[in-house]
Amino acid sequence: MLARLALLPVTVVIVGFMTTRPPVATPVSMPAVVVNRAPFPEKGDLYVFLDAMAFRESNNNPSVVNRYGDMGKYQFGDNTLQGLGEQFQVTRDEFLGNTQLQDSAMVEYLRQNRDALQDIIVQYDGKWYRGMYITESGILAGAHLVGPQGVKAFFNPHFWLTLDDGTRKRPRIADGNGTSVQTYIREFSGYTLTQLN
Repeated sequence: MLARLALLPVTVVIVGFMTTRPPVATPVSMPAVVVNRAPFPEKGDLYVFLDAMAFRESNNNPSVVNRYGDMGKYQFGDNTLQGLGEQFQVTRDEFLGNTQLQDSAMVEYLRQNRDALQDIIVQYDGKWYRGMYITESGILAGAHLVGPQGVKAFFNPHFWLTLDDGTRKRPRIADGNGTSVQTYIREFSGYTLTQLN
């Protein structure tokens, strides 16, 4: 009987545990972190920015008036022009016929918005926010779209305006066509506006 058992094929399963070591990481030399470096090259100066804004707003057409009554290359409304100073309080035809006046209005509006948004510029310029690299030019382009209060509302979800009658209102963060301020902040990021000084 034992002889028969000895003749039976026997399968031996060897169970073992392989111990593997994790691969040793080879040290990689990392480049030095560059502080305040934009993730893209600068797009251009103030004049390049103005051309890009005029193209975006009106296809660079100084005589166009949209359905809301916004005028010229940069699509200024009457109320905005009134707030820019006496030199811009002209007739519609005078404004539409004078591209230098339109450019001057845009530069003045950028300066006023830069003053109104200085706290936002200091806090966010050169930083990432909501997946976007924020720069002063993007912030000011956003203010051209929805005004400085709309930009403040974009960066601060708790920002509300208190009206003269005591009611509170959340500023709009998109224009009448549904274009979000975020679109302009992203699209116009990266211009150098030192000539506004």
